Amino acid sequence: DTLQYIEIFNRGPQPVDLSGWALTKGIKFTFPPKTALSAGAYLVVCRDVTAFSRAYGRNVPVLGNFTGKLGHSGERLELLDLEKKLVDAVKYSDQGEWPTAPDGHSPSLERISPFISGELSANWASSKMGLTERPLGTPGSGNDSFSSNLPPIIKGGAFSSPKVSQ
Repeated sequence: DTLQYIEIFNRGPQPVDLSGWALTKGIKFTFPPKTALSAGAYLVVCRDVTAFSRAYGRNVPVLGNFTGKLGHSGERLELLDLEKKLVDAVKYSDQGEWPTAPDGHSPSLERISPFISGELSANWASSKMGLTERPLGTPGSGNDSFSSNLPPIIKGGAFSSPKVSQ
């Protein structure tokens, strides 16, 4: 639980001043003054900076420590700008159509496309699995399953055996 983190990605063409922005719902964190995120850059907000740096290295741009903790079975997270307007949100789960591997063991839950709503469960995947239980994911860099677009989503369907005529 001390290694929990959220990764922020600036998908836009310009730097963003995150000063005073806040992560709310489930966890709490307010970005300090003079926090900027360059275009195409990543920033990690974690629960315990010391534990995170030990596990992932010191080359990852990281802020912390957030209060609260990410629920393993699900949580709603919101990113609000300085004016308290909703910038992005997700209500993840480990039920239904959500990936179940990132349930507090090794893989992380990764957004596939930053250009598609985070509220869509099909836009989330598990990071690559390892051979042993250890911290995984790609904090501070592109996700394992990154794609600008989502593949087609197939819901429902039925399978039947072909009829064999004799």
